[in-house]
Amino acid sequence: MALTDGGCRVDGQKVFGAEELGYRTEKRGIRLQSLENLNRPGVKAYWRRGILFCLVVVVSLIYHLPASWLAAQIAPALPKYLVTSMWQGTLWQGQVTLNWQTPQTRVHLGRLQWQVKPWQVLFLEGGVAVQWAPGQEAALQETIQAELTVQLFSPDRIHITALQGQMPVARMAQILAVYQPLPGAFEGMLALDIRSLDWRFADALPEAVNGQITLSNFNAMGVEIPQMTLVPKREEALLVLSMQGGDSHWHLQGSAGLNAQRYEIDAAIKADSEAAMPSWGAWLLRKTSPMEAVFSQAGRW
Repeated sequence: MALTDGGCRVDGQKVFGAEELGYRTEKRGIRLQSLENLNRPGVKAYWRRGILFCLVVVVSLIYHLPASWLAAQIAPALPKYLVTSMWQGTLWQGQVTLNWQTPQTRVHLGRLQWQVKPWQVLFLEGGVAVQWAPGQEAALQETIQAELTVQLFSPDRIHITALQGQMPVARMAQILAVYQPLPGAFEGMLALDIRSLDWRFADALPEAVNGQITLSNFNAMGVEIPQMTLVPKREEALLVLSMQGGDSHWHLQGSAGLNAQRYEIDAAIKADSEAAMPSWGAWLLRKTSPMEAVFSQAGRW
């Protein structure tokens, strides 16, 4: 190849003329000059500031997403009769009022507050702290709180820790009536202390649970139990509650197993004396001795 005044020749053949060669050389010079301009300190700083500004705008938009945006995203997945209202706050921290409303009845389910923990994404998890106030009025002694975690690579399961709080048994009975009406009046206080719970969304029962439930001054249709502790665990197709309770003169022990279709209860009471037997034992329990009685029942929901 040879460069001459007439252009560029290869093996004696003209490839392009002088004018075209000059144009290409000039064009390449412009490109090199542009690259040099981009590499200048002032231009570099300008681009860095521009990129940083764009990132700040994007992060700010995501951080300030309103709670109403979250409401629109989850609405299709909510149960048919669960009605949400009064959304407040943002995607990351807010609260919402819950109601269960059917053509026949309306049950107020209280207020749910949440706070997302974005740093858990670093561990491929989605974490949120929730607090549920089931009463009409927010009362500190009637709240349930928990830490919820969902694995990003397994979004069909949820891991719950530190599920704690208390609420009146009567209020719990009202909420459970959404699924199964409970006859009679209820009294007492229910306290939760569940250290961990694993649940697959498609299942009616948790896969594993570790903790206990305590009932104080429980009274249901005349059955009075001053103190009772329930320890739940999963056994095959049933959620089994081991029961321990009573007072200073008699003791109750047994278990209750249940799932979405059926239940089974077996319990026994032993008293210090015949006079110490609870009054409701005469019509609910089958006596095996003056100071002992048993109860056994099974059925379907």
